[in-house]
Amino acid sequence: MMAAVGCLVRGVLAAAVVAALAPGPAWTQEPGAGAVQVEIGVEPAEVTVGDPFRSVLRVRAPAGVEIEYPELASGDSVASIAPVERIATADGGAMAVYSLVAWATGDSLAASVPVRLTERDGTVRIQPVRLRLPVVRSVLPAGDSIVPPQPPRGLFVPAAFGDRSWWWLLLLVLAALIAGAVAYQVLARRRRDEETPTEAEPRSWALSQLERTAAAYGGDAGRAPEVYRRVSWVLRTYVCRVDPAWSPDLTTTELLERLRFARIPPESLESLERLLNAADQVKFAGRRPSPDETEGLLAEARAWVTAFPPAEAAPSRRGRAA
Repeated sequence: MMAAVGCLVRGVLAAAVVAALAPGPAWTQEPGAGAVQVEIGVEPAEVTVGDPFRSVLRVRAPAGVEIEYPELASGDSVASIAPVERIATADGGAMAVYSLVAWATGDSLAASVPVRLTERDGTVRIQPVRLRLPVVRSVLPAGDSIVPPQPPRGLFVPAAFGDRSWWWLLLLVLAALIAGAVAYQVLARRRRDEETPTEAEPRSWALSQLERTAAAYGGDAGRAPEVYRRVSWVLRTYVCRVDPAWSPDLTTTELLERLRFARIPPESLESLERLLNAADQVKFAGRRPSPDETEGLLAEARAWVTAFPPAEAAPSRRGRAA
């Protein structure tokens, strides 16, 4: 039971992050050395000191050049809070997503990574790339003015404390609080009934969620990004229900590594990798899928849930890598 509760909490947190990044980063292109092109983005565009954000980097190089994205060396102003995530792109390349936090404000805030480029003949060169950072606001009041200390306030006592005529106001406030609490409980119960997989039938829950997603989509191209976000969330939550070691807060790369360690058949892994990479491209790169691609994603997701976990992936063989 505790594993199920922990799994649900991690799923809600992951869904919140995904929803915040759904519009995709704003991209800009910077000139690189030679034929190398650099694209950078950030989400969100504005944060306060201490708030996490994601900086996205994509380097384009001539065919045959191998590109390696390194980890960011944390400093006093900008620090990394998670390993760099490498995400495949539709054209066969890859981009890197850096999860960062800023501890300072000002125009001089900067962070760079040395991208490693390896030519076909083995020649290696390092291309320094400056990441795009958000506008970092201070949590302190604007300006240099100092707020003077205020004298202590006296204890508030109603003027007519001995007169019971003020009780109606207290009763009104209590009634409003009770009504709000009841409404919250009703909404929370509805959300749990809709989004929480049952202990006995995680597969039935996942297939039901995919059917609801398909019905809400209805062929509307404007809703395609939400379809990809929902499919990714359903698949990640489903595999977590199969085994809590495959939690939904793992990155795509980390999740696939754990499934590979559990000796999941290659064809099952390849199908899941296609689905999650397609969702990542829509969420992080702002890709706009066609109606046919969206329908195909839903169909492949249903087929994958129906066939996973395969019979040969017994619980005793599942990976629980740290």
